[in-house]
Parts: sequence; C-alpha cells; structure tokens
Amino acid sequence: MRMDSPLFRLLADPISLLSGMIMRPPRAKYSTCDLGHPRFTITGCPGEFERRDFQVRGGRGMLLECSHFVPSQAPPARKLPCVVYLHGSCSSRLEALDTLRELLPRGLTVCCVDFSGSGLSEGEYISLGHWEERDLAALVRHLRDSGSVSSIGLWGRSMGAATAVLRASQDPSIAACVLDSAFGCLPTVARELVQRTRWKIPESLVSMALDRVRKEVQAKVDFDIEELRPVAFAPRSRVPALFAVAKEDDFVLPHHTYDIHQAWGCADKKLVTVGGHHDSLRPKKFMQFAADFLQQRLLLAAKDGVGSPAYSTRTPTPARSKRTSQEPAARKASHCFGGC
Repeated sequence: MRMDSPLFRLLADPISLLSGMIMRPPRAKYSTCDLGHPRFTITGCPGEFERRDFQVRGGRGMLLECSHFVPSQAPPARKLPCVVYLHGSCSSRLEALDTLRELLPRGLTVCCVDFSGSGLSEGEYISLGHWEERDLAALVRHLRDSGSVSSIGLWGRSMGAATAVLRASQDPSIAACVLDSAFGCLPTVARELVQRTRWKIPESLVSMALDRVRKEVQAKVDFDIEELRPVAFAPRSRVPALFAVAKEDDFVLPHHTYDIHQAWGCADKKLVTVGGHHDSLRPKKFMQFAADFLQQRLLLAAKDGVGSPAYSTRTPTPARSKRTSQEPAARKASHCFGGC
C-alpha cells in the first residue's frame, strides 16, 4: 500500500481525510481560455453560439464565476429555456462543456457556475450541497431577473446532483432535473467509505472520528454534516426527474440513488443505469437521453409559462421519508446505457 494512497491516509489520519473530502477536496484549476472561444459552432447544427461570462454573488456573499451559452443570433427580447449545469466536488464549470453539443442544438441554452470554494469563484471551502444550494438559488434568481430565460432545468452530478435535490424541493417552478450519482445522506457516505477498507475499524472509533469531523466542519464551514440528507428532502419535490446511477460506483454507492428515486415526490421520474464508476465519462446514448428528457419538459414548461411563480429562498425543511438501501422495484423497468 502506497503511503500517499487514500486508503493509507484514511487509516493514518481518518479525520483529516474525511474533513478534507467534505470541505476541501482538490480544487479544480483552469483559466477562462479552457472554456473555449467565446463564439463557436457545433458540427451539424446551423448558426453560431456564444459564451457570455458573468458574476453572481452567492449565498455566502462570495462572487461566483458563471457562463451562459446561447445562440448568437437570438433576439435580445426572446426568452429561451435554460439548463443550469451543476458540477461535482472536485470539479468546475468546465464539466458543463460535455453537455453543449447535446443541449444547444435542441433549443436549450446552458448556464454553468463555479460554486463558492470551487474553480475560479471566491471562497476557501465547499459544503457538498449545503451552501451550494444557496449559490444555486442566487443564480436562478439572477437568470429569472435577467429576462433572457423562460423555463429552467437542472443537471447535476454528485455534489451538484445533491444541490439540485435540495433546490428542487423548494422551487416547484424548476421544470425538470437530471440527477447523476447524488448521495442521499452524507454521514452514511462517510461511514461507508471507512467501512469499505480491508481493515475492520471498530464502530466506536468510526463514530468518534465522524464526531470530530462534524465539529471541524461546523467550525470552518458553518454547517452540520448530520443534517445534509438530500433523501429527506426528496418527498417534497414536484419536479420531473431523471436519475442516473453508475453500476460500478464504489464512492457513492448505488443505493443512494435508488433511495432518492424511491422517495421522490413527483410521479414523472425515470431511473437509468450507466456503466463505469462515479467519475467515469457518461456514454453518448445517456447524454442524448438526458438531453431529450430536459428538452421535452423545458419546452412544455416554457409554453405553459412555468417559471413565473414567486421565488422562494427560504431554508429547506426536510420531510420524513422511509430510507431503504434496497433497490426499488422501478429499477427493473429502468434504462441501461454503456456496459450494463
């Protein structure tokens, strides 16, 4: 076992490793040049597109770096549906670039953001969804106030998916969500990471370590990891959702997605399985399927005028839900993409 491996660090100093994973994982470093040319074309798609960079002040008062990808020839007064892409814990808005060739040709604009503590945005720490939900609320409010978007959908992965669950539980005017590898309960993820080592660690030591991590995170980032349980908010959502789970995900175990899917409060929900691990590239067929899902629901919502209801920024209140680690029956009828 290498001394710089995560497993060695977990055994040698579990508190530092777990707290680092929660509030300060490796920060994605890039420059705006990596976002590509501000004006670009997509093969097989007529017309030209452009990237408009802007800043929004997030939930903790920090400046967030954002980008909005739109058709270059769109009339200024025309409102278009928008998909807000939400990145994972070690990532940035660059993650959204993989969605452009699927979403833009379907008549959807794409907005992406570096959450506070991520990428080029201000902030030292992340919070795996707690403060990111406030960042997202500020961004959605900015987009609505801009007068340039009609319906709004969310596409989140890992931390971004958990963030989308929290926001969707509060904002019924979100038109649809794609939720890729969301975790249902942060304390459970932490315990499962410790328990999956080859060495059996006594439960008393695990609980002691998590209690110290909890106190350290509260002191530095001002949130309680014990309260970060997206599955408890899922029953409140009335937003159509597409759930994605990676078959070989050994970081956030698949039961987290099954639990949230089962608890989701909207009947319009789908569950798909993709091959690979937590951070694997998603297959093209899944990307197309997800883009179709968003297109159908955002265009319908835009036609019906969804997106205008009073916007709420109040703190979410979890609903009680029955947690289960068993795969739901709906899994049997789900779609499967890439090596399943």
